[in-house]
Amino acid sequence: MRGLYWNKGFNHSKYEVFSQLCIPPDVPFFVRLDGRRFQAVSEKIGAEKPFDEKFPSV
Repeated sequence: MRGLYWNKGFNHSKYEVFSQLCIPPDVPFFVRLDGRRFQAVSEKIGAEKPFDEKFPSV
């Protein structure tokens, strides 16, 4: 699976549990991003812990 995971032509959406979920525009929500090397991304953009209000605009 690792080889398939990194293949850009691989269809990831069929393995996503919530790929068809739609949130109404007037409903507040939050997203938890947890993934490989996410700390490096947050450090690169200078995100503040535990919550950065600038992050949605990046």
